[in-house]
Amino acid sequence: MPPRPSIAARCRLHFTTKARAFGEDDVRAGRVAAQPPGPSGVVADVHADGKRPSRCGLDWRAAERGRIGFHCDCRTFTRDGDCEHLWALLLHLDATGVGADVPGVGHLQRYTLGDEEMDALS
Repeated sequence: MPPRPSIAARCRLHFTTKARAFGEDDVRAGRVAAQPPGPSGVVADVHADGKRPSRCGLDWRAAERGRIGFHCDCRTFTRDGDCEHLWALLLHLDATGVGADVPGVGHLQRYTLGDEEMDALS
């Protein structure tokens, strides 16, 4: 069985070049503090460039059906639907091997998690 594609590759289309570049910097600088992943997803604090940490999360319960839930409490996510914090979390999951455990193999369509859904992940 061939290896699953990375979770970042499966979500790449949802992120601007700028968000990806800043997220890569966050990972290189060790700014991602992820909680241990659960069966439904993961939550992390990303400490971008000395600012207050942004809390972000992914819900992969629907990944087998091609959907993934995103949430971040930063202004960029609220405004644009993508952000460096989520991209950094995706890269972190791939670097730690967790990304390969997310069900499915194809592109993931994103949906926005509500606050209650996000709270259920932590």
